[in-house]
Amino acid sequence: MKRNWLNTSAAAAMVAIGLAACSSSTSSSGSPTDAEMNTASEQDVGQGAAQDVVQLTGNENAYGAADVIGGDSVNCTGPATGGWYTCARVTENGLSIVRMFRFWEGTSLGLWWNPASTDSVNHTWTADGTVQGAVDASRSITVADTAAGTMVVTRPPAVGGPQHTWTGAGTFDRVATWTGANNVERTLTHTGTDSVNAVRFQMPRATNPYPISGNIVINVQNHFTAGSFVREVTRRYVVTFDGTSTATLQDGGVTCDLSLVPPHVISNCH
Repeated sequence: MKRNWLNTSAAAAMVAIGLAACSSSTSSSGSPTDAEMNTASEQDVGQGAAQDVVQLTGNENAYGAADVIGGDSVNCTGPATGGWYTCARVTENGLSIVRMFRFWEGTSLGLWWNPASTDSVNHTWTADGTVQGAVDASRSITVADTAAGTMVVTRPPAVGGPQHTWTGAGTFDRVATWTGANNVERTLTHTGTDSVNAVRFQMPRATNPYPISGNIVINVQNHFTAGSFVREVTRRYVVTFDGTSTATLQDGGVTCDLSLVPPHVISNCH
């Protein structure tokens, strides 16, 4: 098994934004309210966390470990000093991504991915670009994420075959803009850190696309403006996985369902 862990603080493609109980998003006059900020934040964090899961799969798929049909063809060079391979920039799901990998066989560096002998893989990556909101396509979200993490392989006798477990940390800077009911532009800026904690996938990924356990913890500073309306809120969210297409998103005493299927809708907040 792997002996060398990469402990770099960088963003695991992981989004973060505020959350609160579902409620009316604007006042009767159409002016912004705290509820509008909370509602927008709730959907953003759900969309971002679901995209994080896609990103982890995309990382493995780039060197053939995820066993997902239709993955991108990635051009990588290496290994360089320290065993790192550097891959050319690619565009995935609207984001521009640059990746680096380092492979381990026990305590020794490996030459690329070998399904029979690779025990773990160190990763670093950046994701930049602009995407649309999951529910409201008029919402424009500018993304600047940096990430680092390690994927560890567990082979049989694990039940059902090999499993891949992710642990990592990162930072993010995301800005969402849209126009509200009173035709005033809204801006919701999310900056913070996140961590991927023992997020485990059952292989093959093509038939087991959702994590079977683990969580993503997101700590974020939200800054919301709409005309003269300004709010800043610091929040902590936990997204927990159980192998189904619905994860649990928790903010303090509020719990919501997060669909891991596009468009990644948040529902059933209580």
